[in-house]
Amino acid sequence: ILAIIIGVIIWLQPEEIEVDQFVTIEYSGYDGYGDAYVYLDETALYDAMMKATGKSYSDYMDIESLWDLGGAVSEGISFYTAIETIELTPDVTENLSNGDTINVSITYNNEVAEEVDIEFVGETVSVVVEGLTPVVEVDPFANLTVTFNGTAPSGWIEYEYTGSDEYVSSYYFNVD
Repeated sequence: ILAIIIGVIIWLQPEEIEVDQFVTIEYSGYDGYGDAYVYLDETALYDAMMKATGKSYSDYMDIESLWDLGGAVSEGISFYTAIETIELTPDVTENLSNGDTINVSITYNNEVAEEVDIEFVGETVSVVVEGLTPVVEVDPFANLTVTFNGTAPSGWIEYEYTGSDEYVSSYYFNVD
């Protein structure tokens, strides 16, 4: 009898879902000026919740009555309601440099998740920033030759850029 009671207690425990496995942290930009973006893969999380609770999409293909349809819709809404309680909070999202660490806090409401026999686990995800493009310092006036010609009031300016800097050579200089 004790073994049966222990078995029932274990069987009634909600299935754990590691939310941190469904969090993606992306970053882009220039070293010192990078931006971070944090995403939750809700579709993959929903699929994992279905699998953990022994459900499959084929279970919903054989619905024969409105009663069964109502139950399936209610269950699907409950899964999404649990997912909607998940909040991702990054500690930094701007002005990132290579070597910085982005820490994302994960919060959720397990009371809502337990309604579908799920328990969310995982509190943080961290990633070290690497591969941001280095910032190149450019002096747009280096290798710019300016010549003043004529006499007032009929003077003019001529200029020529003789450098090979790829950032400057494609720009047009405008004289006011």
